[in-house]
Amino acid sequence: MRWPWRRRARETELTEELQAHLEMDIELRIQRGESPPLARANALREFGNVTHVAEVTRDMWGGASWDAFIHDVRYAARGLRRSPAFTAIAVATFALGIGANTAMFTVVNGALLKPLPFAQPDQLVVLSHVPAKLAFGGLSVFDHTFAELRATPSHAFASIASFGGNQMTLTGVDAPERLRTAQASANLMTVLGVSPAIGRTFIAAEEEPGNSHVVLLSDRMWRERFGGARSVGSASHSAQ
Repeated sequence: MRWPWRRRARETELTEELQAHLEMDIELRIQRGESPPLARANALREFGNVTHVAEVTRDMWGGASWDAFIHDVRYAARGLRRSPAFTAIAVATFALGIGANTAMFTVVNGALLKPLPFAQPDQLVVLSHVPAKLAFGGLSVFDHTFAELRATPSHAFASIASFGGNQMTLTGVDAPERLRTAQASANLMTVLGVSPAIGRTFIAAEEEPGNSHVVLLSDRMWRERFGGARSVGSASHSAQ
């Protein structure tokens, strides 16, 4: 690509040079005895189409594709100015398309391309239940199916854990707050190879009914809602 002001200067030089060659040819023909009108006509016929010669010369300079792009952009801009309604629809369509593609890439990158932040992520799999009468199912299994899988010896899996998304309301700390939570089996942290920075993970007894009122806080929640206090585990709060 050439700078626009440099290209304009070269265009002027090209026009002057072509005109000079043409005038020199005409002058030589007059000196050989041709009349001025005949000399000009013969010179133009032999020289060829001046516009075509200029275009060929520009192609030899390079940057023809850039010129074509600029021409197309200007043409499109004029068309959009003439049709404001079409312009609005086109802009909205582009915005939706870009937004959808960005969201899709974010999901694919996080779920498929970017490695999971756990030890040996290539050995982790998620099992899902697909009912026979449906074409697809969610990323989940029934509780009794999980219990059967965990109780049955298997050479395919070193360990099996369960988790499921949920929402609860935190009360007792400032204003109530709706939280995204997950219910998990006691061994989930062990399967993922994750250890808490402070405190402990779940124990098997906390899977029993009545003993499940135990939570693990994320680092962000611990710092933002509880001020990073190490005594937060002994405080009285509730989540429903």
